[in-house]
Amino acid sequence: MTKPLTAKANIIPTDTNLGQQDGKETGANRTPPEGIYGPRGWTTKRAIGSIIQPYVTSLEVPADEPLLEIPSFLVFAGMGAAAAERLLSNLTRPNLRDRQNLGPRCDELLKIAVANPINVRLHGYAVGPSRHDERLTIEGLWVAGYDEYQVNADHDDSCDCEILWDAISSDLGISTAFCEPDEIWPMFPMWEPYRMGWWLWWD
Repeated sequence: MTKPLTAKANIIPTDTNLGQQDGKETGANRTPPEGIYGPRGWTTKRAIGSIIQPYVTSLEVPADEPLLEIPSFLVFAGMGAAAAERLLSNLTRPNLRDRQNLGPRCDELLKIAVANPINVRLHGYAVGPSRHDERLTIEGLWVAGYDEYQVNADHDDSCDCEILWDAISSDLGISTAFCEPDEIWPMFPMWEPYRMGWWLWWD
């Protein structure tokens, strides 16, 4: 259901020269090579893995063993205000400007989660230091409520997806998205299975 708006997206850089320099020698020390959002390994040094560990859905992580280093790729969902507030302080500035293609900026979604601790949860993925594109990306959010709207698979004239998006984006103050979500679906999430909300996702 993507409907582009007028602004131009700040999509993750694909320039093959960006941040791919080898580590530089400094005396007897060797600095780490650059990734797209900081020196490789920055997610480990800033404890990003331990912050998102309770919300990881794509990897079995023992509760008594901290996730010290993010693997090449993992998925998280149901992340709320406490973790969002820590990420606002621990992510690098370039990563805070990250967005999932045409979706809202990372920092905006984190601030929305902090401001709405009861009704908003975030979902996305993290890429570890083994890859050049080491980062944390938020693909979308789950928002509780809005029971009066109906969304159908065909998104025909009877579908409320556009007015639902208008209501959610207005209520939460989402201003950095360049288009509507690619998917909006009703969901009873695993972290709150008896409460209905809406799953918003940007491809």
